Amino acid sequence: MLSGEAGIGKSRISETFGDRIADAGTRIRQRCSPYYTDTALYPVATQLRAAAGIQPDDPPATQLDKLERVISPAAIERDVAIPLLADLLAIPAGDRYPALAMGPE
Repeated sequence: MLSGEAGIGKSRISETFGDRIADAGTRIRQRCSPYYTDTALYPVATQLRAAAGIQPDDPPATQLDKLERVISPAAIERDVAIPLLADLLAIPAGDRYPALAMGPE
């Protein structure tokens, strides 16, 4: 994590570092915004929606289909991960998955 006052060169440091490790794998850049401080995991949810190709006007069943396709079939505990991620993205799981029995923590 890189943080600091405006104008001290955070973006430049981040770009230079990214350029040096460009061949080391896939780089994902996420940014936070003061507009979403009350939205838990906003950058993660945004990245997941983009990776799955979920559009706001997709019906819930289509959104869930897209989420299922992006989660690896080999994922451990896929039946737990998908409803949890669907809940994060506010996608109703319907009858496909049981309701989560977890507290907000």
